[in-house]
Amino acid sequence: MDALHKILILGHSGFIGKSLYNYFKTNINFLIFGASSNECNLLDLVSVTNYFSTIEGPIHIIICSVINKHLCNNSESLHKNIEMIDNLLSCAKQKDIRSIIYLSSVDVYGQNPQLPINEKTLINPLNIYGLSKFSCEFLLRESNLDFPVTILRLPGVYGKGDNLKSIVGLFVKKIYYDNQITLFDEGKILRDYLEINDLCHIIKKLIVKPGSLTLNIATGNSLALKDIANIIIDKISKRIHVEYIKNSTNSAMNLVFDNSALINQFPELRLTDINTGCELYINNFIKNKK
Repeated sequence: MDALHKILILGHSGFIGKSLYNYFKTNINFLIFGASSNECNLLDLVSVTNYFSTIEGPIHIIICSVINKHLCNNSESLHKNIEMIDNLLSCAKQKDIRSIIYLSSVDVYGQNPQLPINEKTLINPLNIYGLSKFSCEFLLRESNLDFPVTILRLPGVYGKGDNLKSIVGLFVKKIYYDNQITLFDEGKILRDYLEINDLCHIIKKLIVKPGSLTLNIATGNSLALKDIANIIIDKISKRIHVEYIKNSTNSAMNLVFDNSALINQFPELRLTDINTGCELYINNFIKNKK
């Protein structure tokens, strides 16, 4: 009989946290708990202490909690993100923790990293969000914990439950409802987006076999935003107006990943390509509209 793994998801009410919660709760080998800021306010040491006093037995912790990227634009938000990890660690050290999985971001590499990006790429965050993510990574790695800490650096994540807020979701929304879409820099920017179920599968493997790792979680196949938009247009089968804006003030650099470390860690892993992912996304979107 397989061992029972107890998991606590901090920040389980957001897109990724909720997806992980739903994924694990259907598997009899996992006992899943979720805590939002209402149950465990990571900014309040008393709240964290009280919550952790209720935890019994060995447990894995997945940290999804973060000050939202769009709100994380000043030094106060940086300090809050660090404080959340600091409070967590002060309580976690007193419990039987089997591993911590921290969901970080490829924003730690900055706006213009050398391509392709791998885990040894220079850390050069150019915004508060990227800096806060790396600061939290550093705290977790350098706290002399007696259990493994896994850092997962994520690109954009999309899939069922993102409420049309991912880039894929925003494209679907604009194409389906507005019959138009605007692409900056002529849509040539390269991106590598991750389907949510792939992230869930990877985290499951890391719960079963924990390790002190830092991994970029990406498919390794980047595509221009205009090509992603065209995939969605073809699958929705609508005639729309596409506006291309050249050299916009919203210019962003290409993101291309060497994901060999991820594949070496999980040789059998098969990640969802963007074409298949968009088809799954659109089918779910259309089904829920009926």
